[in-house]
Amino acid sequence: YSHSLVIGISQCGQAQDVYEVLKRCDDQGGIAVSITNVRDCLMATLKEYYMNCECGEEKSFTACKSYLTQMTILLGLVAEISGDASLKEALEKAPSVIEECYEVEDQVRAILPMYRNANQVYLYGRGLLNALANEAELKIIESAYLDARCYGSSDFYHGPISMTPRFMPNIFYVADTLTNQSTMD
Repeated sequence: YSHSLVIGISQCGQAQDVYEVLKRCDDQGGIAVSITNVRDCLMATLKEYYMNCECGEEKSFTACKSYLTQMTILLGLVAEISGDASLKEALEKAPSVIEECYEVEDQVRAILPMYRNANQVYLYGRGLLNALANEAELKIIESAYLDARCYGSSDFYHGPISMTPRFMPNIFYVADTLTNQSTMD
């Protein structure tokens, strides 16, 4: 790890496996960065690079606000390291985008009954959105005790489509103009 940047993320900062990888990186002269939402934690004991989410005590077992702030911190690091001005600009707009999400709350409430009696739900994404869909799958399982399954939209046609019952809720993540059409297809 001597020529590596290793970023470890944990809401509580007590993930022993993540800590061990970060410590090895640190010991070997690499750059080990810890990102947590709890200041007094194992991962914060590493030498130099520690970032706290500063989003307050996590009261949800799904740790949604920690997840959101951790992704924002990662995006900020990527923007800074890459020097990508458009990414920096997008980050500056994040608070207004979050505010806009509240404007669709009534629409979300209107579709919730469709999920209330569902036994399972499929989620689809492609590229980076597949990672987001995987995280949403975990959050749905944790909070709704619903059998949620995530598939890369390009992989769905290779078998899972044949097992999909009719009238089952599906969630599609589309935000990338290069892959949106294949996901919608």
